[in-house]
Amino acid sequence: MSSPEFDEFAQSYDAVLENCLGGEDSSGAVEHFARGKALYLAQLLGAGFSGAILDYGCGHGRVARHLLEVLPKAAVQGYDISEKTIASADPELRKRARLTSRQEDLAPSYDLVLAAGVLHHIPPAERPGFLMALKARLAPGGRLVFFEHNPRNMLTRRVVERCIFDKGVVLCDAGEMRALLAGAGLGVERLDYISFVPPALASLRGLERLLTWCPLGAQYAAVGRSGGGR
Repeated sequence: MSSPEFDEFAQSYDAVLENCLGGEDSSGAVEHFARGKALYLAQLLGAGFSGAILDYGCGHGRVARHLLEVLPKAAVQGYDISEKTIASADPELRKRARLTSRQEDLAPSYDLVLAAGVLHHIPPAERPGFLMALKARLAPGGRLVFFEHNPRNMLTRRVVERCIFDKGVVLCDAGEMRALLAGAGLGVERLDYISFVPPALASLRGLERLLTWCPLGAQYAAVGRSGGGR
């Protein structure tokens, strides 16, 4: 999607997404999954992490807000292509997470760059170039982390099909993601399946650590690292 398309949903994005996830039956789902991503990164980096993080495609800054909570020593910045989306974010969060729609506001490099639910909006032919652009933002030894929908999950595919701002997207499976990271010269440090636990069972989220190998999670996290990986 382009900036005008995202601008159209600047005020209603969260409500539309909540409805796509199941309406009243999924109350709090957007917040639940945003926090899950922040907790995953906290586990990856360690609670004492004090480096710089860029949330690329941050939307209203939900993940960024949770990152500020679980990684209080980190310097978090959010970027989104939609100026209207940034403008409609919470003013205090805009300040704390330095949310911006201006590329010139970004730092030269970051210790971690994350893109949550962004890549499937990029046409497949343009994805290698997109990864190279994000890689250019990494400090030496930095990590590039993608959170993406898992096309192997039937419920995920159903949500995507009925979501108005996912119209026409092409999902990126784990195999393609590995190839993209390798093509960008990044080592694949981790590829974990996530988002098994629904909001109603949030207290069981800790069990997801035992299921990262199972390719049935609603989403997956892919971690590429400059300088190699395993």
